[in-house]
Amino acid sequence: MNRPRLIIAGLSSGSGKTTTTLSVILKLRSRGLKVKPFKIGPDYIDPQFHRIAAGVPSENLDLWMMNDDQIVYLLNEASKGFDVSIIEGVMGIFDGFGSDFSGSTYDLAIRTRTPILLVIDGYGIAGTGAAMVAGVKDYAGDLLRGVIITKVSGESHFNLIRKAIEDKTGVPVIGYLVRDERAILESRHLGLVQASEIVKINEVLEAIENSSNIDTERLMEIAMSAGEISSSYRPEVNSYGPAKISVAMDSAFDFYYEENFRIFRKMGASLHYFSPIANEVPEADSDLIYLGGGYPEVFAGDLERAKDTADAIQSAVSSGTRIYAECGGYMYLCRSLQDTSGHVYRGAGIIPAYVYMSDKLVIGYREILAKRDTGILRAGESARGHEFHKSRIRFDVSYDHPFVFRSRYSSSEDGYSEGKITATYAHIHFLSNPVVAENLLSS
Repeated sequence: MNRPRLIIAGLSSGSGKTTTTLSVILKLRSRGLKVKPFKIGPDYIDPQFHRIAAGVPSENLDLWMMNDDQIVYLLNEASKGFDVSIIEGVMGIFDGFGSDFSGSTYDLAIRTRTPILLVIDGYGIAGTGAAMVAGVKDYAGDLLRGVIITKVSGESHFNLIRKAIEDKTGVPVIGYLVRDERAILESRHLGLVQASEIVKINEVLEAIENSSNIDTERLMEIAMSAGEISSSYRPEVNSYGPAKISVAMDSAFDFYYEENFRIFRKMGASLHYFSPIANEVPEADSDLIYLGGGYPEVFAGDLERAKDTADAIQSAVSSGTRIYAECGGYMYLCRSLQDTSGHVYRGAGIIPAYVYMSDKLVIGYREILAKRDTGILRAGESARGHEFHKSRIRFDVSYDHPFVFRSRYSSSEDGYSEGKITATYAHIHFLSNPVVAENLLSS
């Protein structure tokens, strides 16, 4: 199946991939095209910006949590009805699981036969841009189809870099972004500030679009040259009828994989969103309450004041409603929660533990193995996910955690599972094992 698509890659993290991706999406939409965004890797924040720019959800493509057939399935399934798919890369173009390029943006480009646009930071350079592109071309070969240059001072600066790249490498340079302080995306302790928290997000996106000059005709020609891909894979899940799932969704809880929602819908479930920050409550007759990751430590004061939300979740626990919490949701369910300034606030009071902040970031892929039956995995079952936090959870008394987390270099124990409540620090991608979704609706 030939779906127009391209990958936007960079030389490193912070090279301007997200800003360039947003600019490309906005430019294509201004032409009246329907654009489907994707993000390579387990990122939760970049897809939020994609969603606002494109007007539709962004999907994660991850070579560790999914196999090749699943990647192609998701790429084709999510791209249906769109004119073009724009895929933002992860880290530097060749950075992945190790030094052999596996799991990298380049690796995914090979496996999905997708052409690459390389983003070059143009600040303070001219001819050096040619050496950068030549180095990438040595490894990427014909998959490297074009270059976009960021942070140029103006058209004359752009033309200096463009001429050097095209004369020395033969790779076409199809556009640039001018340096503009109004077009900068803010950061915090775990990465970019979420799109939902930027009050003037539309003004930021307008500045990003206005700062760029991109040849969209050339860009679409590159996207249409993507190779045909097909997969016979389909998630094998049973239908559970009209199940109702209440999903916490606001600036404190907004780290979800869109495919997880799609699998729930394939099973016949309807999703109903509520905002704990706004003191909203889950549906009274919910079959499942899903509390995803996010920044509860930033909004701990708001969550403490959201008494109706906490009371409703406690009532749901008492009545036997299934609760599933990941990372930020796990933190919120504890009896107390420390914010980034060191202040301690009340949590939902369901898990007998408290949350404190550390200077050390915990990050990486995890194989999640169940030691005993839980709401997401039965004893011996496993799934794959990603861990990303600076918080720590300490239980009031010694607790036998239900999960073993296996990483490339070590293993640890994690999580909470009692009755109908299951919580873990991992963000699990359901395609890694769709039985997770089935267990949540059948347990």
